[in-house]
Amino acid sequence: MDATEFLLSKSEESWDAQVVKPASEILRRFLKTETELGHDLTSGNSIKRDLWSQYVCEACGNKVLRGRHEWDQHRQGRTHRKRTTRLSKAQTFKTREKQGDEVQTV
Repeated sequence: MDATEFLLSKSEESWDAQVVKPASEILRRFLKTETELGHDLTSGNSIKRDLWSQYVCEACGNKVLRGRHEWDQHRQGRTHRKRTTRLSKAQTFKTREKQGDEVQTV
């Protein structure tokens, strides 16, 4: 949209033709597309996030995360992945150690 013609001519008709009509057409198409996709634009629920669920990550020292999105992001993070790998290795080591003790006592 080019508004320079309106600024130079000071005509209300050129403003309507050059700015208002194209803008209203773009907005109308956008709203039509959004409602066809199933988004309810009037209630503001087009993006629903589960903000009331609480997740606790024991591997990261009982860190509290709110919502599924935050939980998923946390699980993909480098610190969480390192801690879970370290805990997994420690658990495997303890299991092997107990199995070794049982074999020696038999």
